[in-house]
Amino acid sequence: MLETPVLVVGGGPVGASMSLLLARHGINCINVDKRLSPTLHPSGHVINARTMEVWREIDTALADEVLTTSPELDDIRYINWCTRLNGRHLGHCHAVPEDQVILDNLQKLSPVRGVHFPQHRLEPLLWRYCEASERVNFQAAHRCVGFEDRGDCVVSNIENIKSGKITQIMSRYLLAADGAGSRIRKQLGIRLSGPVLRHIVSIHFKANLDRFTQRRKGILHWIFNEEVFGTLVHHMEDDWVFMFPYLPPQSIDDFSHNYCRELLYKAIGTRAVDIAIQRVGGWVMTAQVAERYRKGNVFLVGDSAHRFPPTGGFGTNSGVQEAHNLAWKLRAVINGHADQALLDTYESERRPIALFNTNQSSHNYFQLDKVNSVVGLQNKRGHLIQKMLNANIAKMVPVNTRKNIATTIMKAALKPVALLDMKGPVANTVRLKFANAIAEQKDHFHARGQEMGFHYSDGVVIPENTKKPQIGQGIHDYLPTTWPGCRLPHAWLRHSGTTYSTLDLAQPDSFVLIVDLKFKYQWLMAIKPLKTQLGFAVRLVAITDDEIQADSKDTYYDVDGSWSKCREVSTSGAVLVRPDGHVAWRTKKLSSHSQLEFIDSYYKLASKLASRGLASESISSSKNLIDLGLINGECKK
Repeated sequence: MLETPVLVVGGGPVGASMSLLLARHGINCINVDKRLSPTLHPSGHVINARTMEVWREIDTALADEVLTTSPELDDIRYINWCTRLNGRHLGHCHAVPEDQVILDNLQKLSPVRGVHFPQHRLEPLLWRYCEASERVNFQAAHRCVGFEDRGDCVVSNIENIKSGKITQIMSRYLLAADGAGSRIRKQLGIRLSGPVLRHIVSIHFKANLDRFTQRRKGILHWIFNEEVFGTLVHHMEDDWVFMFPYLPPQSIDDFSHNYCRELLYKAIGTRAVDIAIQRVGGWVMTAQVAERYRKGNVFLVGDSAHRFPPTGGFGTNSGVQEAHNLAWKLRAVINGHADQALLDTYESERRPIALFNTNQSSHNYFQLDKVNSVVGLQNKRGHLIQKMLNANIAKMVPVNTRKNIATTIMKAALKPVALLDMKGPVANTVRLKFANAIAEQKDHFHARGQEMGFHYSDGVVIPENTKKPQIGQGIHDYLPTTWPGCRLPHAWLRHSGTTYSTLDLAQPDSFVLIVDLKFKYQWLMAIKPLKTQLGFAVRLVAITDDEIQADSKDTYYDVDGSWSKCREVSTSGAVLVRPDGHVAWRTKKLSSHSQLEFIDSYYKLASKLASRGLASESISSSKNLIDLGLINGECKK
């Protein structure tokens, strides 16, 4: 029997990131994946800036490699709607702002940027980093065929795919990153709640289509014509995927390579192109979230915990951010710095985010109906037809008959689409409505507020009795804020000639209290008596607008004044940051009460973290506060 603190099942982007995060936190793990090699299918491709920040935290070389090998911004600038790839252009959205000032301001919000980086490029990179890590024992061609949670550990049966040999692995914790069909989740008896929206055929093929896209380069090309309706996704160089809906009882087996090749010719608009089909597969579009994220010593992360529509690109990103949330908490418990109860905050913090992302992704999916309904192709209508074809009464009809009905429905639905490519006033009016509806899709393709503005309210956070600062609904635009529970805003700092992001201040083994240099001494006095009370140390960092003073220990220079603009506390205030870079607490100014408030907040956090029963300690009496040496004469009065 092998032993390890943590067993991670699944080597996809989430499972691999989870392993690398544990390694960064000094925790050994075994990662098993049933595949012999990384995926060859492009699959997910939208990587947002917050996920890039997590990878930058793991290793700046990892984030740099993703960034430097991803397409240039000019190559992914547009989301296009057209009759055919070589046909009539119907409208577009900007995936990348055309206004350089707006783009520059967006890029100031993070030390990195979001990228278009398909999974068949991403997975080999993450596997390489896992295999190179001394703390990650990465085992391809192995799968978990069962486990037993014994209370103090989990014993998992791991099968070698090649030999069939079963090995037992004893771990303190088991992390299920084994995808949407998670066997581990099923063994736990945890249900996914939410609807099935659509069934999708996905054709991965190689073709040089540059001559059709030079005028308007983009990631997505929505195809609308009387013969085919679907989405062409450009996954770098000659890799493409075409996705289109089908109606069960139709199945993937009904779409041969020859059929798919003909469909591709109709989507591209010509047969004068060399197409090499790599794979025809299918997937089910759902909007589902697991009812629980944890059961005993077993945790769900990534697609095992949720399945979003791809409209928004939050699947992989949510999973990586879940790993980021869980890693520091596992470290705290494994190293004896926190009680098991801390791990419950993983679900209370991350599940609401998954529910929100599910709802917003579903909203984006049905928001496309504003475009589709112009020619009668509403997603809602397809959803209803799919339910009717698979209702119990419909199943009394022979399968082949229902398949023929599905084919007939799809052909009939596409007939009105021909208007988009016709001449005349009626067709012009339809195209105008179509273009106007496209303009309303910005939250689908511009969701910086959702990407970076999410927050935790029920967990390792001391809530503030104020309204969270945000722009509008907090979806489209992101407003940097130190409001408790939010990601610490990015600002550039300098120390001893080296440039850092404020995000770099967060460390695996400590909370960080960020203050202004002018009030460093007062806050040092506040945290000094408490450094040994909490399982995590509290490290004090001072920021100054005087570059000369930034050479002293734990003192940083605010390079361009960005920190002073976004910190939202006065010069005498303080911001307490968790190991994952989220704000745990803040006070806006130093007063006769603020140090007392910090101590009180500190002990509230201790009650959530520490294994030494600090929650029972009272600091309410004046004597306790005087003993701590934190109350001046004015406050004593």
